Amino acid sequence: DGGADVAAKGPRGATCLHVVATNGHEGLTVMLLDAGADVAAESSKGWAAHHFAATNGHAGVVRMLRVAGAHVSAKTSGGFTALDLAQAKGHEEVARVLWDAGAARAASAPAGSAEVPLGQKSPHGAQAASAIQGLMRAASDAAR
Repeated sequence: DGGADVAAKGPRGATCLHVVATNGHEGLTVMLLDAGADVAAESSKGWAAHHFAATNGHAGVVRMLRVAGAHVSAKTSGGFTALDLAQAKGHEEVARVLWDAGAARAASAPAGSAEVPLGQKSPHGAQAASAIQGLMRAASDAAR
């Protein structure tokens, strides 16, 4: 124990786990989880670590967070699930990991879309992309 507070948050609510998930650091993800990092901790925008990992295409980190107890169908404050975010960015492997774990799309997904059409963009497209860009700036600022 190095005395670091794994629950500490930056000015926009990002934790260390959020930052390492954003950047796909599997080894650091394991270290933080082992040190007691809260897999369900949310940023000021309601993003948990798996939202950040999914947005950036880090399937390995998404798997780790799922095993550690991440609620894969949790929505951000903007109403997006990790599956929506992964699909908006075209991350098919991440979308498959989430789908296989029982993830759902946001309630605003088109009615009758029982199956995830991998390779297709989320219907939230531009809105999700804008939200993602804002969160990426926040995560980057929090890492400094």
